[in-house]
Amino acid sequence: MDLVYLGLTLGFTALTLAFVRLCQHAEGK
Repeated sequence: MDLVYLGLTLGFTALTLAFVRLCQHAEGK
């Protein structure tokens, strides 16, 4: 269970960081 929770947390964090970088890149243009 801990591994599943850890995986979900890491996945969510990665998606959040990717979304933020996309937003910043869009604003940069």
